[in-house]
Amino acid sequence: MQMLRRMIALAPMALLAGGAAFAQDLPPPASPPPMGTQRTVTTTTTTWTRPADALPQEQIMQNIAAAGYRDVEGLQFRNGVWVANARDGAGDSMQILIAPVSGHVYAADEPSRLDKDAIESSLTAQGYQDVDDLDFDNGIWRAEARDSTGQDVDLIIDPTDGSVIASKRD
Repeated sequence: MQMLRRMIALAPMALLAGGAAFAQDLPPPASPPPMGTQRTVTTTTTTWTRPADALPQEQIMQNIAAAGYRDVEGLQFRNGVWVANARDGAGDSMQILIAPVSGHVYAADEPSRLDKDAIESSLTAQGYQDVDDLDFDNGIWRAEARDSTGQDVDLIIDPTDGSVIASKRD
C-alpha cells in the first residue's frame, strides 16, 4: 500500500518530465509575419450561375402559373435552380423549384418517380462516370460525377426521367 501511495505521489512529476521531453521533440512555433504584411488564404468555390440558355424570369413566372401555382413569393435563382414559395391549386403553400432551361416546375415535397439506382443508370447512360453523393432532397436529385471530358461536375437531376437539369464544374 505504501508503494502505491509513493507511485501516485510521483506520477505528476513523471508526467511533467515526459511532457518536457515531448515538447523538446516538437518543432518551434511559427513566427508571426513581419508587421505590415498579410497572409493570404485562397479557396476555390464554384457557384452556380444561370446557364446562357436559361429562360428569362418572366418565362419562369409563366411556367409556374401554367403548372397551376399562384401567389408566388421570393423567386430567386439559387444553387442551380429557380426557387420560390407558392400556393398550389388546393391553396396549400409550398416550396417549388424550377429548372432554369426547360422551366419544368418541381414541388419540393413531391416524391421521386425514380429510385437511386435508376437515376445512377440514367446518368451513366448520359456519359457520366464515378457518380457519387447521389441524394434526393426538396423534389430533385443532386450528385457529383465526372463528365465525358473527365471534369468533376455537380449535377441536378430530374426525378421523373433522370435527365440533367443543370450542371457546373466542381
